[in-house]
Amino acid sequence: GNHNEQYSRKHNFKIMGVNEKDKENTWKLVQDLLKSTINVGLDDREIVAAHRIPGIKGKPRPIIVKVANTNIKARVMRKRSVIKQKGSGLKLVDDVTRPNTELITALLKHSEISSAWYFNGSVFGKLTSNEKRVKFDILDDIDRKIKGHSK
Repeated sequence: GNHNEQYSRKHNFKIMGVNEKDKENTWKLVQDLLKSTINVGLDDREIVAAHRIPGIKGKPRPIIVKVANTNIKARVMRKRSVIKQKGSGLKLVDDVTRPNTELITALLKHSEISSAWYFNGSVFGKLTSNEKRVKFDILDDIDRKIKGHSK
């Protein structure tokens, strides 16, 4: 089920840290924001949906954006470091399922993992012992998988 849900989100990304306004046109807001911050122009047919989703109380709700295909998403996500460098408080992140998010959190807490990330539908971790990148699944026994790859 997790794999199918993650697959259904492959054209989605979230924009975090965008202040909310009454009666905002989220679609236009996304287009203007991407053009002004990372110089990526998306026309109306490239965006399938753009709306606010529930978030953390006291912070602006994230905007979820669904684009027409993975090439469009890649064009946007390639520039996410530009937003980070500008220090605007904005972030572009993949739309990752809760089980995958929890897996990444567990990997980051593990002493044998130096980093963990989501890429192209899968979760990866980098071993501290030999710098190997290992693909993890929510059903994996993390310790056993690390032991099998740390040789």
